[in-house]
Amino acid sequence: MTLQLLCNQAAAALQRGAPAEAERLAEQALALAPREFAVLHLLALARFQNGKPGPALEAMKQAVRANGTVAAAWNNLAHMSLAAGARAEALAAFERVQALSPPQAEIFCNCGNLLVELDRPQEALARYDRALALKPGLVQALVGRAHARQMLGRFADALLDCEQALRLTPANPAALNNKVVCLLGLGRFAEALATADQALAVRPNAANTLSNRAGALLGLKRDEEALAACERALALEPRHAQALCNKGAALSGLGRQAEALAAYDAALAVDPRLSEAWVNRAAPLRHLERHDEALASTGRAMAVAAPRADMLRARGIALADLGRAGEALESFDRALALDPQDAEAMFNKAQMLMQAGDFAQGLPLYEARKRLPSPVGAWAFPQPLWLGGEDIAGKTLFVHWEQGLGDVLMFSRFVPALADRGARAILSVPERLTALFAGFDPRIAVVGDAAPEAFDLHVPLASLMLALKATPETIPAPAPLTPDAERLARWRERLGGEGFKIGIAWQGAKVSNDAGRSFPVALFRDIAALEGVRLISLQKNDGTEQLSSLPSGMAVETLGEDFDQGAQAFLDTAAVMAACDLIITSDTSIAHLAGTLGRPVWVVLKHSPEWRWFLGRDDSPWYPSARLFRQPAPADWTGAFAAVTESLRQLRRL
Repeated sequence: MTLQLLCNQAAAALQRGAPAEAERLAEQALALAPREFAVLHLLALARFQNGKPGPALEAMKQAVRANGTVAAAWNNLAHMSLAAGARAEALAAFERVQALSPPQAEIFCNCGNLLVELDRPQEALARYDRALALKPGLVQALVGRAHARQMLGRFADALLDCEQALRLTPANPAALNNKVVCLLGLGRFAEALATADQALAVRPNAANTLSNRAGALLGLKRDEEALAACERALALEPRHAQALCNKGAALSGLGRQAEALAAYDAALAVDPRLSEAWVNRAAPLRHLERHDEALASTGRAMAVAAPRADMLRARGIALADLGRAGEALESFDRALALDPQDAEAMFNKAQMLMQAGDFAQGLPLYEARKRLPSPVGAWAFPQPLWLGGEDIAGKTLFVHWEQGLGDVLMFSRFVPALADRGARAILSVPERLTALFAGFDPRIAVVGDAAPEAFDLHVPLASLMLALKATPETIPAPAPLTPDAERLARWRERLGGEGFKIGIAWQGAKVSNDAGRSFPVALFRDIAALEGVRLISLQKNDGTEQLSSLPSGMAVETLGEDFDQGAQAFLDTAAVMAACDLIITSDTSIAHLAGTLGRPVWVVLKHSPEWRWFLGRDDSPWYPSARLFRQPAPADWTGAFAAVTESLRQLRRL
């Protein structure tokens, strides 16, 4: 049988769907002409259709070596390389097709897709632009260009591509999912969630979309729902790296830090180059007080991807936790150089400056807290914001609370200065604190969460530091708060007069920004063993479970189910504090309440504490009755409590 006849019969077998016969005939032809392009091309196609991708690819490579001028052969080589996972070889083959034939939009689009997969988004953009110049309505090119723009952080431009693609194909799942990613990048979480639901209506079991839906829920601080969305995605694709990463974020938000770390590590086992997972795992490591590992994790993030503001912020926080303040500031400055409007970097830099006592530079930056992804107590009003720039005599000034209960107690001291300037000040506090504030400065009207009907100016409570040009040296005394006399008498009777009574607290809320401020109640063991000392728990909710597993011989008194029950906070706590001889606490609202009441309070702080406690001092300008004990090294609570115990021994000898 002649070579031409064998080739004709092999081609006919391919056309009628008989690849095994085609391969046999092509191999017979190859024996007659081992270097003939047409034979090698046929053999490659037959092997590929016969389920032999490796031998097919090798035959196609031999074909283009025999004759490198046939565009169709290079196109086939590209697709076979893709099937083998050889993206770089596929890209080179597609580029060769373009060089040998008139420009084709689809080939440019294929090149763009491969460049995206090879993490070369800038080059991908050029290919998509060429494709769209040839075919402006090529949907796959619009979707691909959106992806490339997302990789470059150009979410607004990417969103335009997605919307154009959706005008052409309204139910396109890829365009809908890419639109979700764009909206997430722009911080438009509610819209992202709605778009994810549209995408899931088209394709209910799309793991990518479920993972992105979790991202939207994370942005909305709906962590339980985000976790459920991640679990749905992982049920479909157990090795979905982004879903595992989002699961880590949800677990961290729920205070389940060890589980969060495990989820991030699982994501990185799938994709070691997922920089988001390297960055985010620093947060649970921080909560677990593994600060060196947190710093190393941010370094890995920058080793696998170009530095971004979020990486540098996380690195700055890790450096700050290690007490490396200068390097931390440098890291925040680098973040701001990349994104001058990065509110989180500004906020973190502000805290570093204020921790060092530099209120002049820190307080203006501290205003960036209002632009954080989830500001607490953020209120908006048509009335002008007051930051100290105009005379307020005769004006009604509404001061609205923000942040946590401890912050309200701490910053309320600045409000009487407004009355001193002739303003009619109205102070809003959380509804839970209205009863506690009943004895506040009589010149100040105290209200709950509802804003007054009429006022001239407004100011967030923590912004009063900036408005009044506060410095560490000019911090006023705490505003007067006193426990209810009847409640105090009742608790004094219940506690009795025997022993040296120490009220203790050890943990903040697990889902709050506690980040290493809490410690185990068991660390009070040596204090409990001191003669005549009684430990009385002021702890509520999180942390109380530790009381069921105290070290042998250690006793902590609890105050019953009725302690601070009801809608109002701290009424019983304030009375018990007044009946105690000393308060020892972690950095929680308990410390602020004790200090505001003027009770002797010892605050046990992590090595690099929140800015308000400054650095290197054992007293506090915020609370004259406070004494500060600091970890001698990061995560060293044992060393801190050794100092507390020795100081208490000395106090008891006096």
